[in-house]
Amino acid sequence: SPSHHSIPTMVVCANDSGSESDSSGYQSDGEHGRAATSFLPTCIATIDCTPEEKKEEVAGKLERALTDEFKSRTDHAIHKYFNKYAQKGRPDGHMGVSKYHAMQMGPEVAAYLGVPAATFGKVQRVFQRFDFDGCGILNKLQCTTLYRSIIRERRTEWGGQPDEDVPFATIKEKGYEVGKELGRGGQGVMYL
Repeated sequence: SPSHHSIPTMVVCANDSGSESDSSGYQSDGEHGRAATSFLPTCIATIDCTPEEKKEEVAGKLERALTDEFKSRTDHAIHKYFNKYAQKGRPDGHMGVSKYHAMQMGPEVAAYLGVPAATFGKVQRVFQRFDFDGCGILNKLQCTTLYRSIIRERRTEWGGQPDEDVPFATIKEKGYEVGKELGRGGQGVMYL
């Protein structure tokens, strides 16, 4: 039988044991060929495979997920799957998720929110940024912050509006006048 590496449409990734798993749900242990195994949805989520024409639609869904009206639904999705994968092991005695488990949450949170699994393909790359205490396990707040941050980033990348629309105005338009220069330095000028 042909090697699973020869199929161009297949997504291959390594799991925790070092063997390889593909999107068909089969696992190769190297010498012994392919064997049936449970499908690891994190394999699909690690690659941004969202078609260009769908990105605008997905950006709209992510925009809605960040609104006050849907914030509790978004948090519920994150907390539901956090609770599913959380284990003891944090130094403070609270439950938490490892990088591996945070990655496993991605496709399930995406399905709950109605967006592609690729939306959360960044979890592995950005996990450490949200491990504020450096223990390698995120608590519920850290995990929620991670997922909400990815939602905001993807929304902007895929054509949605950024969080803040900073208005532009001149000094004169705001009713101020420039007076005497008080000082000048490498980072700016101070006027009275």
